[in-house]
Amino acid sequence: MALLALSVVSACPTTALAAPPLLEQWVLATDRPIPTDAALVTGERRTDDDGAVWVRVLVEDGSALPRRGWRTGPATLPPPLPPGYRDPSSGTAVLEQLVADAPRAGLALLGTSVQGRPIEGAWFGQPPQAGAPTARVLADHHGDEGSAWEVALDLAARVATDDGTNPALTAWLDDATLWVVPYVNPDGAVAGTRENANGVDLNRNYDLGWSATEFRSGESPFSEPETRAVRAFAELVHPMLGLSLHAGATNLGWPWNYTRDDPPDAVLFEALAADYADTCTWPGFWVTQGADWYLTRGDTNDWAYGRQGVLDLTLELSDPKSPPADQLDAIAEAHLTSLLRTLSVRPDASGRVVDARTGRALAATIEVDGSTPTLSDPTTGRFHRMIPPGVRSVRASAPGYAARTVALDAIEEIALEPASVGDPIDVQILARAGRLVLPDGVTAARLVHPGAPDVPLTVTNGGVALDPDPLVRGAWSVVAADGTTWRNAVLVVDGVVTLAASAIPFDAPPGTRLFGFAGEERAQIELAFTEQDGELMAIGDAAPALLAAGGAVLAVDDGTARLVEERLVVRGGACDTMPRHRGTWLVSVVLGSLAAARSRRRR
Repeated sequence: MALLALSVVSACPTTALAAPPLLEQWVLATDRPIPTDAALVTGERRTDDDGAVWVRVLVEDGSALPRRGWRTGPATLPPPLPPGYRDPSSGTAVLEQLVADAPRAGLALLGTSVQGRPIEGAWFGQPPQAGAPTARVLADHHGDEGSAWEVALDLAARVATDDGTNPALTAWLDDATLWVVPYVNPDGAVAGTRENANGVDLNRNYDLGWSATEFRSGESPFSEPETRAVRAFAELVHPMLGLSLHAGATNLGWPWNYTRDDPPDAVLFEALAADYADTCTWPGFWVTQGADWYLTRGDTNDWAYGRQGVLDLTLELSDPKSPPADQLDAIAEAHLTSLLRTLSVRPDASGRVVDARTGRALAATIEVDGSTPTLSDPTTGRFHRMIPPGVRSVRASAPGYAARTVALDAIEEIALEPASVGDPIDVQILARAGRLVLPDGVTAARLVHPGAPDVPLTVTNGGVALDPDPLVRGAWSVVAADGTTWRNAVLVVDGVVTLAASAIPFDAPPGTRLFGFAGEERAQIELAFTEQDGELMAIGDAAPALLAAGGAVLAVDDGTARLVEERLVVRGGACDTMPRHRGTWLVSVVLGSLAAARSRRRR
């Protein structure tokens, strides 16, 4: 129970077990509304070979609708993917070629699927390290929604082709970064299934609003490698705006999806959606708050908006989900202008957060009245956001620093003063369940990481039992009950490699990034590196500890720290304590499987 109480997913499991299981049915659509007291209408529709429309619903009693005169499946439905669609293998090859031909673009391996397929993303414009205003597009959360990844690939092609020839697009990318991830669920795309290879609906597997009672939501939030890859991606890339591409309807929706309450940024969302609809030429296109259409839990939009402040919307592109391939060009043309117009929206406010003493960048939380907090980039300190009407100031805060409110015209550089900082302590590395040691005299505290829920810590038997599995990989600060803070004192990692002759033995896939700590404030810095024959060599001062917050984070032991595999120490009874490390490097790898990354290495 201690591990469960301390983890991010601390909901009591007995509540979920008490709920009756939901069954999936397809119901023949008629002029009558489907009774909501008997079924949860998901909004997904398919058209059969005879032209009849079927609606997907979730029910507790499989006979309830037939008893009331409704015709239910199984229905003979056409295959979800007609001929002419690009599967993940051919689509990823297209993406890689677009990156190779584009004037300024790059590729990153974000993770791997259940069955080991790569999840790749491409960036266009300014490199991720620049801290420029960023937009991001995700497609294929559902593998039976083929028009979503096809439009994502068409978007990437338009950007790659027009950069340098289209003045408006080129000017946008002079100061911005666009990420496109066409295949979040490559296994589902291959099988033509909504869910991933574990039978989990990935768009019900994010942590904000997650519920075990949601149909096929997974054993826990981020239980799936695909959603963990998206979460890891969000640690390295902080978009101002995002779009999640889907199909099965023709609309644009915004948070919230798990509640009908208005989001704090309702005015901004409504304006973005209205502008999109004004320029979209698809007949009958409409806009809605997600929950006003139908309620869902564990949705991508809610997580990205609620945790990181991304203005994230869901774009439904076609009904049916995967129309005949000869209709795809028309769908793309109806949306590409609107897509580019929305993704290229300029921020109302841009600034940078730094340590007032050293000038080093800080990972900070940026708040404005009437809006959800956003995050600054941890290595550049830069942030970009849209501002609701009437706002004239922003508030910046970071663990271990006094928060500061400044006027909008003075945010170019926000310098924060250290406050309530504890005496320096050794960094503790957590790679599997163990016992965290709090600073002397601290009996209760919490772990804090920008963009993640706080984790309460209570000392029992001389330590804190902690399971790292549900935690975001990267650096967490320890904040005592009296506010005393030890910055970046706990590093949650996936494993360790040993430094040999100043080299890191690692065959890095596309998108690998190397980070470090600098100064007493343990500010995160990015290190350049060279790569040769499966080894990485850091360029510049590698400082006391290196940190990364990526898909897989590895501690790189330089010989002065105990290896993670040796971290269990018996003290008195059966008390295992994690070692406290000095002189340790960390390497960030934006992937889910090192073995899969090596097998796909491209030079």
